[in-house]
Amino acid sequence: MTELVFKQIAAVACGQTCEEFTAQNPHPFVVAETAGTRGGLTFETTNDVNDVHKLVAAATARPVYPVKKSGRNKFGNVITLGRAANNDVIVSEPSVSKFHAYFNERLDSGGFELVDAGSTFGTKVKEFRLEPDQPHPLRSGDKITLGEAVLLTFYLPADLHSQLCRSRSLLGL
Repeated sequence: MTELVFKQIAAVACGQTCEEFTAQNPHPFVVAETAGTRGGLTFETTNDVNDVHKLVAAATARPVYPVKKSGRNKFGNVITLGRAANNDVIVSEPSVSKFHAYFNERLDSGGFELVDAGSTFGTKVKEFRLEPDQPHPLRSGDKITLGEAVLLTFYLPADLHSQLCRSRSLLGL
């Protein structure tokens, strides 16, 4: 599965219960708030969640990406992000390193964390710059900044479903 457009996924999600959506999409998602200076966010994968007005700005064009393994690398338990073609999440932006960061699922809690892989221009979660190789727990609705120009919002599937359905009338659905 590659990118989905916010309005398209909202139309599908709002026709399902939260349980149906989560069963079909058990992985987290990121929503691109900005696409970088070259507009090149590409995923090649098989602050406040309730702030609808910020979330639906330019909603018809904002891509939604599943965060899951692509099979392009041998990092079995993590989902890699970076400019290089062997990452699970390929981000074509000059300020994003070849291997920039990775998502890790916490087996003890079922939550997710983000780890900066020693990137040149850094990774931030909610404006907090991550230290290289130090896991940072993620919560649904967290803003993630990669390098200097890529802003993503992280969502667990149930929270994305809720956000999509709350945004339905603003999207003209």
